[in-house]
Amino acid sequence: RTNDNVPGLLSLITAHLKDLPDDGRNEDVFKMLRSSAAILHGINNLRNNYSMAHPTETLLNEADARFAINLVRSIMTYVDELL
Repeated sequence: RTNDNVPGLLSLITAHLKDLPDDGRNEDVFKMLRSSAAILHGINNLRNNYSMAHPTETLLNEADARFAINLVRSIMTYVDELL
């Protein structure tokens, strides 16, 4: 199965993790991981519309950009540690 968007990838990772034996993962943290798909969808919108990834005249201010980067970094670090 292929999915070429980040929220879709997170969905695939979450499904994969659910199939693994229970290693004592806190269910609330797992719920947070599933909820992070909405965050990544928002990040994708920022990338497409307010960054230099595509032509635009409106860029994020530094604080907003740093906030978005740090959210993605935290999510990806956690996913990397799980895999």
